[in-house]
Amino acid sequence: MHTLLASILALQIGTTPLTESQKDLAIEKATIVILQKQCEEVMGWGWKNNDNTARANLGGVISIALLESYNKDTQPSVWVTLNQYVMHLKKIYLEKSAIPFKADIEFLAKFAKQFDDKNAARLSKELFARIRKISPHGQDEYKRISEGRADKPELIGYEISLAIRAAHALNEVNYAQALADATLAHKAVVIENGNDHSEITSAGAFVYALSLLEQKKYGKTIQHLSRHLQALQRNNGSWALNHTQATAYALLGLSSAKEYMGDHGALKKARHWLMNSQLKAGGWGIYNDGLPEPFVGETNTLVQAETLRAILNSI
Repeated sequence: MHTLLASILALQIGTTPLTESQKDLAIEKATIVILQKQCEEVMGWGWKNNDNTARANLGGVISIALLESYNKDTQPSVWVTLNQYVMHLKKIYLEKSAIPFKADIEFLAKFAKQFDDKNAARLSKELFARIRKISPHGQDEYKRISEGRADKPELIGYEISLAIRAAHALNEVNYAQALADATLAHKAVVIENGNDHSEITSAGAFVYALSLLEQKKYGKTIQHLSRHLQALQRNNGSWALNHTQATAYALLGLSSAKEYMGDHGALKKARHWLMNSQLKAGGWGIYNDGLPEPFVGETNTLVQAETLRAILNSI
């Protein structure tokens, strides 16, 4: 039994046999405790556990995971952390020339809607306007992203998904669809190597983003990528040689594409692998080789948040 997980379960349910929902809740609470603890007074998260240096590009992704956990279990302390992060974003984006991170835009838009926060809503729209100033149309933003990822094209799908999600959160449907269409026209999201965690992550993230658009024209792409992901899943439930982030995004994508999958066994196997790969401290390693700790990949704050999202969205 994981140390932090065991203590939370003991407080919640004593010696009563665990139901699946109780296990989910315990894993969620353990991860939230870690993410809140890692958020320093400067309001940011480091790339690695116990890293006091904030990484600006991580905050939006992690705060979205915390917001989704709050939607399922309204813990006041989580709201405090999220509200503080909103205040932090207001401060760092005072500089009008600063190019915003897409996940920050998505988080602000979702936070504004959840809590009827007019200031967060105003800021999310202002930040999206900065993106529009650089890239007036979705196809322009696709070009900017692909040029920025020229050295690592296998991550284009991941970056595009962040942009689609930000536009979708603000109801910028045409912009989001133009991004998706440009990506498909350039065949930018493919899985050529089933052991490449970046390709699996991009494919899963892109499937999830396309599913948000609720357009029949994306059905064939969603089905193709989903079935390809299913075919590449390892027998233990993971993807890309036990890579946690790749497995989390594959699960996130497949959970949003159930109608195209047929057999849903891949979802159950992936959830089981992620839940049973949690470390004694409560988080996740970048990969997990199945051996007793400490023979696992180093812990990573972003991966922990992404894994939490995948588990929450697969329930």
